[in-house]
Amino acid sequence: MKSAEAVEGKLRAMLGDALDDELKRVLSDYAGMIDRRAALYILALEKGAVQQPRKEISQFSELSDDLSSVTFAAQAARLFVPHETRTHKTLRIQLTDGAGGTAMLVLWDSHAEAALAAPVEPGDTIVVQNAYYRNGELHAGQYSAVRIEKRNRLVELSRATDGRCNVAVRLTSPLSVRTYVREGSERQMATGWVADHSGRVRLVAWNNAVQALANAGQGDVLRVWDALLKNGELHLNDYTRIEVNPEGCTVLSRAEDVVPGFKGMFSGALISVGEQAGQAYAVIRAPPRDIKVQLTQESLASLLGGKLSPDISFPVAAALALRPLMGRQLTLAGLMNENGIFVCSAVRPAN
Repeated sequence: MKSAEAVEGKLRAMLGDALDDELKRVLSDYAGMIDRRAALYILALEKGAVQQPRKEISQFSELSDDLSSVTFAAQAARLFVPHETRTHKTLRIQLTDGAGGTAMLVLWDSHAEAALAAPVEPGDTIVVQNAYYRNGELHAGQYSAVRIEKRNRLVELSRATDGRCNVAVRLTSPLSVRTYVREGSERQMATGWVADHSGRVRLVAWNNAVQALANAGQGDVLRVWDALLKNGELHLNDYTRIEVNPEGCTVLSRAEDVVPGFKGMFSGALISVGEQAGQAYAVIRAPPRDIKVQLTQESLASLLGGKLSPDISFPVAAALALRPLMGRQLTLAGLMNENGIFVCSAVRPAN
């Protein structure tokens, strides 16, 4: 990269006396968190006065101060307390490259917010494009792209590929357990079906995994780590960690799975609200079908965030609460009864 003096000379020739005001603007944009030399290079990039040397690195030993467009992937080792000024927020993350090298990454503004929301944890992989290297630190600012790959990331069934995967699914059938003998030892195997909103797959559990599922029944949510997807089947073995109905874990089901006996959650668009025999009903469009929903006081209270007024009849209260949501996507929890009506226990606008 050109020296700071050469860059300043080129900018002076382009901007004349306006250079000083432009530098003040850049320094103000970064709230004094960069020095004049960095501001010169940022302004030079804005004005096209310099070209960005681009490099994709696999180890931090390849970094040098002449790099203004660096692409890399590394693991988060340590997060520091975010720093916030009137105009900017930054988050520093210590990274390791897998070869013993370390580097400090500074995430700016929206990238810092996204990392805190994810949240980034030690062991997660951070992929950065178009970072710049200054004063021994990597910076990801407004011209950078940042992607966070969670170490324990859950995938949808439709996106899972053969091999190990982490998924959150709902058990959509009873488990069938059988005992067999192998190498003189008695072992167990359980089979059933699980699904999420994106697909359905046969579940096969072996030995210790069968014991972990002893209290799981149809409709329960399973969050599994290190499952094995093989030949279109999801295998749970002695290396799989299984959580049954973990707190805060929700799984939406496909409309096809919302059949009599179904207990769980699904989403769809509200297309109708009405009254029948003193009860409040809604119709939810969840392609490829429409589902009739019986609303309960419990479900309406969950939507309104409190108890219902005793001065208004329940069907009227339901209509007043739901009609403004007509056409919007809702998430509903409850049970499909034998008459094909979904008895709703909770409802909320979909995220």
